[in-house]
Amino acid sequence: MGIYSYMTGREFYAQEDNMPWTLFLDPKDCAIMVGFAVILTIARVYAQRTALALAKRLNVKEANKFSESCWKSAFYITSTSFGLYFVFTGGFFPETVNCWRNWPNIPISAGLYMFELFQLGFYYHSLYAHFVYEVKRSDYWPLLLHHIATIMLIQFSYQLKFHRIGLLIVVAHDVNDVFFEIGKIFVYLGKERITNILFVFLLISWVTTRLGIYPIMLLYSAIFESITLIPYDIAPCWAPLNVFLLFLLALHIYWFGLMLRMAARVIRGKEKKIIDSREKEEKTTTDGNTPTSEGDSPTIETKTEEKKRN
Repeated sequence: MGIYSYMTGREFYAQEDNMPWTLFLDPKDCAIMVGFAVILTIARVYAQRTALALAKRLNVKEANKFSESCWKSAFYITSTSFGLYFVFTGGFFPETVNCWRNWPNIPISAGLYMFELFQLGFYYHSLYAHFVYEVKRSDYWPLLLHHIATIMLIQFSYQLKFHRIGLLIVVAHDVNDVFFEIGKIFVYLGKERITNILFVFLLISWVTTRLGIYPIMLLYSAIFESITLIPYDIAPCWAPLNVFLLFLLALHIYWFGLMLRMAARVIRGKEKKIIDSREKEEKTTTDGNTPTSEGDSPTIETKTEEKKRN
């Protein structure tokens, strides 16, 4: 016989002769998610216009990049603040096994319900914005794959009632993005000392969350703790969810290796300024313009000291 459970008035498992899961949002949830995506797109347009005006007053050379980082900083600060609130008021962390006990009848507050759809709306917005608004960088395609993987993870966790582990994973990632985007703002403002300090915080937060809490606590819980507390007939959805989580861990390790390589160059005194290495490094030409060549890292990187003209 099929297993039946209800949450927020909806049946999760169907009858035995039907698919026992669904990965598609119901019309109500889909409408809310699309609404968030539209609102975030409109907010982004106005936020970046405001930031562009500010960049003009401050004589910021890379105004478009500055405005993009201002928008993303505002989003990640907001997202992280709400995410941390739900984590510390949820009463289930740090014992990650609580993410799975009594599944799928795990209570979810209206706030967390809206937060998950808000996150999903943001990443669907990001998928669209990647082609329309984003400054094109050297990690254009890897970042697109990252957006797709994140959408799949959030939607999987939402539809499978893995609300708690999904919340923890989102917060563990958003914390890093706060330091990353604010750091880029100060890069464009030319504030080297503050940029260096923020880069150190980015490294510390990266090691703590993406290479510490994420694999040791969250990924372990998603793979090993979950399988003992959820039914085996959900495995066809459980397995790809964890494949996406492992894929994210591989990206974290790769990007951290690039950060360490950059940090080593700073310690040896071979680098001076900090930039986002996904962007193109400036090279002076004979006509005084500054065409660029692509960088190779999705993190705040250093910029070599400009060569003196002969």
